[in-house]
Amino acid sequence: MGLIHTSWGGTPAEAWTPQEELANFPEYSELLSKLPSLTNEYINLCNWIKDHPQIAIDNTDPDYWKNLVLNDSEIKNPVFNDSLWPVMKLPVLWEKEALGEFDGIVWFRKTINIPASWEGKELELSLGMIDDMDATFFNGTKVGGYEAGGFWQTSRKYRIAPSQVKAGGVTIAVRVIDTQGGGGIWGTPEDLYLTPVGSNEKLSLAGEWKYMPVGEFMSNKIYVYSLENGDFFRRPKIGIIPGPYQPSFLYNAMIHPLVPYGIRGAIWYQGESNVGRATQYLKLFPLMIQAWRRVWQQGDFPFYFVQIAPWEYSGADNDDSGWLREAQRRTLSLPNTGMAVTLDIGNVKNIHPPYKREVGERLALWALSETYRQKIECSGPLYHDATVKGDKMYVSFTHVDGGLMLNTTKPTEFEIAGENQKFFPAMVQIEKDRLVVWSPSVKNPVYLRYAMRNGSKAELFNKNGLPASGFSTQDMQK
Repeated sequence: MGLIHTSWGGTPAEAWTPQEELANFPEYSELLSKLPSLTNEYINLCNWIKDHPQIAIDNTDPDYWKNLVLNDSEIKNPVFNDSLWPVMKLPVLWEKEALGEFDGIVWFRKTINIPASWEGKELELSLGMIDDMDATFFNGTKVGGYEAGGFWQTSRKYRIAPSQVKAGGVTIAVRVIDTQGGGGIWGTPEDLYLTPVGSNEKLSLAGEWKYMPVGEFMSNKIYVYSLENGDFFRRPKIGIIPGPYQPSFLYNAMIHPLVPYGIRGAIWYQGESNVGRATQYLKLFPLMIQAWRRVWQQGDFPFYFVQIAPWEYSGADNDDSGWLREAQRRTLSLPNTGMAVTLDIGNVKNIHPPYKREVGERLALWALSETYRQKIECSGPLYHDATVKGDKMYVSFTHVDGGLMLNTTKPTEFEIAGENQKFFPAMVQIEKDRLVVWSPSVKNPVYLRYAMRNGSKAELFNKNGLPASGFSTQDMQK
């Protein structure tokens, strides 16, 4: 018995999908057209960058990033000349604003005026969330920083000592290190401000900041850029930066080479990076599964996947991830697939919830039941259909062995709507193996949804203690 582990955190489904399948998506046509010229462009870039100073990355040293020394120590000082630097509007992930797919070290600088009434007062500097690490300076003095991995969701708030606060111009400088995925100062505009401690006065820091990349990560090395003449911006142009987030790249590098191995099945936990594109994912994810099955030529081998856990994304009450979970649920229409629901073991404040064992156990239930034919329940309730009688909807489910149960006497995750799709909180009652759902505000119900918010919590279970998947009876959206 063996296990092949091939994964890359935070990546989208299209990265694991063969190029020929992506031809079905017009949104990828421009990228696919650039692939034939990629090899020569990438060779030119590698030849150019190899002449730069190189520093090996040591992932075993917990203080590596804190002690990292480049040629950039003068940038923190207010007298440093950044007049030729370009500007970036913050907050934003730099992939979306200026740098594209870039992992490395970027400095940000902004000069502001301190009001005379603030002189000698303790200030709070708020920068919102920074992906991944930062060292922050106020007029050349370090005032804070998170210089280790794992803090990309941590809001930065640093105190400025009264002795440092003088009226007039001051410079805020932030050294940002991004090791993978999105990078930059990326919270909300309201997160960026300077304020006297205990005061309602605020000076917004959102908007234009000067920026300059000083180091780039490639092949587990840091290539150091010169600060003179904008060295980074002279690098050879390349239509596509090769990497794990690009469509088809991980399939080519990490799936196709495994095809000669015989396999019993696959398990899959992914989807967060496709949130906001659920309608696309509903088509993309099944195509990826079917493509893998074709290249392995072992028929419809078992493909068991994990439904993404709740997290706040664009806000706990928005439904971006709810629709992605719905796309995953509907993928169960493919033969020999199964889905482990995590609606009850997520953490709305942490995209990496700690309940890994439970995820593994729920995947194992699918394998034991559907692959090894043990007589056990493998899933929580899955929506099957709904019928309308009068002002009530009667909802049936599969996987209700032993019956349904609610973990609250006042459910809040069920909503019902009429033809206009205006949803209202619903009343819920268990009737044998089905639910009765209604609302005094909806006389002619048509649509029903359950646990579709980003921050939803599980309320419906079967008697085996397994949670129901969220669902919507609407057409796919977002």
